[in-house]
Amino acid sequence: MVQVCDEVVARFSELRWHVAWALGTKGRKLSELGRREEAVRACDELVARFGTAPEVELRKRAGWALINKGDTLGKLGRNDEAVKTYNEIVALYGSAPEAELRVLVAVAVVSKGNTLNKISRQEEAVNAYDEVLDYIGTATEVELCVQVAWAWIFKGGALGLIGRGEEAVKAYDEVVVRFGTATEVKLRELVAGALVNKGNMLDKLGGGEEAVNVYVEVVARFGTATEVELRELVAGALVNKGNTLGKLGRGEEALKAYDEIVTRFGTATEVELRRQVAKALVAKGNTLVTLGKREEGVKVYDEVVDRFGDAADTLPMFHLSVAGAMMGKALVLEIQDCKDDARNILTEIIGKFEHVETDEVKQIVERARKTLQELDSQ
Repeated sequence: MVQVCDEVVARFSELRWHVAWALGTKGRKLSELGRREEAVRACDELVARFGTAPEVELRKRAGWALINKGDTLGKLGRNDEAVKTYNEIVALYGSAPEAELRVLVAVAVVSKGNTLNKISRQEEAVNAYDEVLDYIGTATEVELCVQVAWAWIFKGGALGLIGRGEEAVKAYDEVVVRFGTATEVKLRELVAGALVNKGNMLDKLGGGEEAVNVYVEVVARFGTATEVELRELVAGALVNKGNTLGKLGRGEEALKAYDEIVTRFGTATEVELRRQVAKALVAKGNTLVTLGKREEGVKVYDEVVDRFGDAADTLPMFHLSVAGAMMGKALVLEIQDCKDDARNILTEIIGKFEHVETDEVKQIVERARKTLQELDSQ
């Protein structure tokens, strides 16, 4: 594809739209191939040729090339250059009246905020999200509304990272107030995501009861949705509801939340929904053990391994649930004085997951090693 794009540029240089298409496609494909320095140069060539063209379509292609350049620079770790690139888009097109260019500018400033957030410059990130809200905060076009919702959500995340949790909750509320009755799928997804984030933040702030109510609201609003993204958010809300109820000492209610996930999504084939089911089952097993129902807990741990053990061999997203279920069972067996069985499972955990780099899985492996040493020393 890269060679085809080069041929188009060489043979049809007088056909401006075709050249712009070829250079933009070349930049994207090079980035996808990991040839990021070349991708940046392709983007620069497109902007040099058409960045100030009178035709809106050509300027739009140049603008998206700059978005691609900024994203690529971020992947290269050149974040300050990425921020400058997003600023360049604002300088070029910030006063443009065309809706497609206004969307482009909004995407650029949101991306600028995300880059600043990534490099721990949260105060500047919040300012960038506010810049988006000042720019298009009252827009009614769906594409612009999507960027407004993202700006509020990302602003909430940045505020949470700098200890301004109450303000973060208000940011998530803004999404619900503005777009809570929207019928467009993408805006519905963003409202659901904002509510889940609000629940998580309330929980962190010690408002467990309020958080549970928010998770209930997510299920009430979106529980019958058929879109995969919304179903994933409903599943996540139910997992969080169960976890929060557990922390509140309401274990039996937590079990019902986990069971609801399995009832709703237990036969789903989508990977993310399966991951949420696995998380719910592990949490259910842990809750049963906490409630003194160890045998029932072990059965649930076995169910996790039976259902998702093979998936964990090829899909990293299942590592934590399977490792957690195996560890949970091993600890119960240790308590029940079934030490040989516990040793076998602990050894299996180490063999299966010792090369996994995820922090939480590494902690389970380390705990397995420590527990095995303790058993061997007895």
